[in-house]
Amino acid sequence: MALFVQNILIAAFRLALIYIVIACRSTIARNESILEHPNNKSVSSRFVSIRKASNHAHLCWAVKVAPTAFATSWDCLEGYSKTQLTMVYGDIEPSKNDRQLLEKKITTLARKCRHNIENVALLVHNKQSLLFETVLNYVASYGLLDYERKCKECKILKVQRRFRCPVKNVAIVYNNCIEHVQFL
Repeated sequence: MALFVQNILIAAFRLALIYIVIACRSTIARNESILEHPNNKSVSSRFVSIRKASNHAHLCWAVKVAPTAFATSWDCLEGYSKTQLTMVYGDIEPSKNDRQLLEKKITTLARKCRHNIENVALLVHNKQSLLFETVLNYVASYGLLDYERKCKECKILKVQRRFRCPVKNVAIVYNNCIEHVQFL
């Protein structure tokens, strides 16, 4: 009898382990970022990074200050209009110094930037991306740094708000500048 109970406990333990592994794999498969978790208080609510891009190093997003923004680097602010801030695509929170500089810029711009702009979907390999799960508003504007490309910069001034998938009536934004020009 004791052996029977022991076998049942071992089987239950194995099932619990299998459940945990499956749950972890499904979370990883959805590419969930700890930055997107609403209970994560370690990241400033005004500056939130979005997770992953296939051309990580070549993709910058301009941010409409309305009144919050995504940003990871002060360097990424250069070359954009006064109503925009930019973000390098990735899971990076700005440094304390960068946040202070960006806070000053946002304070001066926030009153000037109140717009209603249609929804955006980023299309990557014909699949809608994690941008539907972003936390704050942003305006997509991206430039390819590769000088051999025909299109150096594409500005798509659309704001993404927080929605659950699927979202209807969205403008399509490609993560490849050339693709987007062909699409237009």
